[in-house]
Amino acid sequence: MKKRGSVFILSVIVGLILLGGTITPSFAQGVTALKSNVAPIGLKSPGTATAWSLFGTAAPIAIGLAQGDAAGGMMFLAGVTFGPSMGYFYAGRSGRGWAGAGIRFGAMTVSIVGLAL
Repeated sequence: MKKRGSVFILSVIVGLILLGGTITPSFAQGVTALKSNVAPIGLKSPGTATAWSLFGTAAPIAIGLAQGDAAGGMMFLAGVTFGPSMGYFYAGRSGRGWAGAGIRFGAMTVSIVGLAL
């Protein structure tokens, strides 16, 4: 039982580290690309895209932690993996969103396999 709790805590720490590394670039890109909150014609709002990314990440993580079971763990991992990409999906940049999700999925897989060994 003690090993299972340690693995969960390490998974949460790794997930939060990965989450922190994925949210920071979205703020920098939005600020440098456009100077105002009003998007030019044909572009989506950077503020709305950031909100999609934040809530798409935070909500599944919070729900997953509240559940505390295997389904909650899957919800947590889905939030960490796909949540930061929600802003890209909103903005019509699904290729970039899937690329980021793939990188996060690979990093999480390597971390989980490493913890299991």
